[in-house]
Amino acid sequence: MSDSDNTTLPKNLEDALEEIDSLKSQLSGSDLKVFAQNRELRQDNLKLKDEIRQLTEQCVTQSFSVRGTEKAKKKVEAELASSQAQVADLEAKVEGLNKQVANLQEQIANLEEQLAEHRSKELHLSQ
Repeated sequence: MSDSDNTTLPKNLEDALEEIDSLKSQLSGSDLKVFAQNRELRQDNLKLKDEIRQLTEQCVTQSFSVRGTEKAKKKVEAELASSQAQVADLEAKVEGLNKQVANLQEQIANLEEQLAEHRSKELHLSQ
């Protein structure tokens, strides 16, 4: 087999290691530093990709959590509005009943006055 430079590819691991050693000897110190930096950058890149994946998963999880919380909030708000409407209705009924009680108390007072008058008239008539 040959690559694009018409050089033969190594046939086994030993040949590959020899070729690597040969290539390393041809490189200068600055080239080796660049390769080392490149390797470190690739490792950092992999770590950052993993961190991005984790953050994306957390973001999706948080998004679903927020949606669920918003739905629950809307439900509670609807229940609160319903309860407030019921309280307003009950307060109106209580006010109406209080008016009825006041009217009945007034009627009782009037009837007691009339009863007192009738008793007084009955007492005069019996004498």
